[in-house]
Amino acid sequence: MLRALFLAAAVATATPTLPTQWEYTVIEAYGINPGPTQEFFGLKSEPTAKLLNRLGAQGWELVTVTRAAEGERVYMFLKREIPKR
Repeated sequence: MLRALFLAAAVATATPTLPTQWEYTVIEAYGINPGPTQEFFGLKSEPTAKLLNRLGAQGWELVTVTRAAEGERVYMFLKREIPKR
């Protein structure tokens, strides 16, 4: 009995799995002015939260946010898993 369980476990772990594949998108925001603490990288918190919640409902996950070295641009990088077929 123990030998049969060991063999079944070995077969189960030997089954290859496909790596997760991701799709990426970048949101670029213009005309951002540094401002009060209610802003997130210069973006108004409430509209930004609504945008990110809408994208989250579509499966997108915010990975990072960065501000351009020069100017008032903010970049939000998002990813979501590509369904396996």
